[in-house]
Amino acid sequence: MILTIIVTYNGEEYIEDCINSMQRQTYQTDILVVDNGSADNTCKLIEEGYPQVKLIRNEKNTGFAGANNIGIRYAMEHGYEYVLLLNEDTVSDRFLVQRLLEQADSHTVVIPKIYSNGSLTKVWYAAGGLNFEEGDSINCQEEFMDEVVEVNFMTGCCMLLPTIVFSEIGLLDENYFMYYEDTDLSIRLYEHQVKMLYIPYTYVWHRLQGRIMKPCVAYYGIRNRLYFMKKHSGTFRKRICKVMINEIARNIFCHDIYVRAFRRYRLKGIWDFARGHMGAFKSSVQKQTRRAEKEYQQIEKYRIFYELVCEWMKGFAVGKDITDWIGKRYHTVAIYGMATLGKTVYLHLQKSKNIQVKYGVDKRDGLKIKGLAVYSVEKCPEPVDLIIVTAVMAYTEIKDALKRKLDFGCDVISLIQLIEEMYIEDMTNGKKGI
Repeated sequence: MILTIIVTYNGEEYIEDCINSMQRQTYQTDILVVDNGSADNTCKLIEEGYPQVKLIRNEKNTGFAGANNIGIRYAMEHGYEYVLLLNEDTVSDRFLVQRLLEQADSHTVVIPKIYSNGSLTKVWYAAGGLNFEEGDSINCQEEFMDEVVEVNFMTGCCMLLPTIVFSEIGLLDENYFMYYEDTDLSIRLYEHQVKMLYIPYTYVWHRLQGRIMKPCVAYYGIRNRLYFMKKHSGTFRKRICKVMINEIARNIFCHDIYVRAFRRYRLKGIWDFARGHMGAFKSSVQKQTRRAEKEYQQIEKYRIFYELVCEWMKGFAVGKDITDWIGKRYHTVAIYGMATLGKTVYLHLQKSKNIQVKYGVDKRDGLKIKGLAVYSVEKCPEPVDLIIVTAVMAYTEIKDALKRKLDFGCDVISLIQLIEEMYIEDMTNGKKGI
C-alpha cells in the first residue's frame, strides 16, 4: 500500500492538476492532502471535487516539514508500506508510481527525473548530490542524467520512501519550516546507509511556483543552510564561519539588484540563526515583506527579459541577427559586463566583418577574454560608437555612470533594449519576432 502525501498552501491554481495526474496512474495510490491553513478555495475544491481524497486541514501554516510529518504519521498509523512525498505544483507521468516501485524496497528510496514548468527540455532535478565543501546541494549532475544511479541528495519535490525508514532515522526536522528539510533528510539517509536511487525513465513536471526569489526564500535559504551545517558539523566542520562571513560581506557590499532587494532578509536569517530562532520567521519579518514588493516586481520584470535575451543569444529563439542590426548603425563597439552573456555577445560580434569590438568595459582591471582587453570604466583607451550593456539588472545606473565618466560621447544601450527594438522591427515587418 502506498500513500501519496501532498502538502498544499493556497494551492488553488495547482492542486487539481496534481491530483488528476495521480488519479491517472497505472498503479493507483491513496491520496492524502495536508492543507497548511489556506485562505483560498483549495480545501473547497478538494472536498467538492475529490471525495475519495483524504484531507487534513491545519488551522495554521506548519511549514513543509511539519505538514509532511502529519502525513507520514498518518501513513505509519494506518499501515502503509510506502509514502510518496509530492509537491502541489507538479504533474506526474502516468507510469511514475509503477516505475518507482519497481526499484524500491524496504531499504531503498527512489526519485524520478524532474522537469521544470511543463518543459521536457529543462531538467530541474537529475541525480542530485550534496556539496560537502559548502554545506549545500546540487540538483543536476549531467553526466548521470540518463542513468539509474545511486545519489546522496533527493529533493522533497517528489520521492518514494518506505515508511520503515522513518522509524530508523526520524521524521523531517520541523526547525527548518521550509527549505533544506529535504537536504537534511538526505544526509540522514546517507549516514544510515539507506540507498537513494535516481530513476531517469519516469518523471514529473514541477511548476516551481514557490521557488522564485521572494523575501521568505532569501530568509530561509541562508538561515537554514547555516542550521544544516551546524547540525551536521561533523561533516561540514570549519565551513560554517566562512559561509557566514562571506554571506555578510556579500550582502553588505554587493550592488547587484537581486542582492540589494533581499539583503535585509538574508541578514535577518543570519541573525536569527545566531540567536537560535528557528521554525517560522517572526512577524516583524513578515511585515517587512511589503517593503520589498515593488523591488520584487521590478526584478521579476527584468528576470523575464533576461531569460529571453539568454535564450535568444543561444539561438533558440527566432529573430534578426544581432550583427546585422548593429552593423547598420555602428562600426566600433565596446561591451560592458564581461560575464557569460558578455562573452557570448562578443563571440557573435566577432563573426561580422563590419563591426570592430575594440574592448570590453568592466569594473575590474586585468581581465582577458580570449585576447580581448577588458578595462575599467575610468580607463577606456579610445572612443567607440556604441557600448552594449549586458548587465541588464543595473542598466540604468551603469548607463548614467558611463556617461559621467567617459570623456568621449557614444551611444549606450542595454542588450535587452536592443533585443526589444529588434523585436518591434520584426513585428512591424510582419515577421514572427523573437
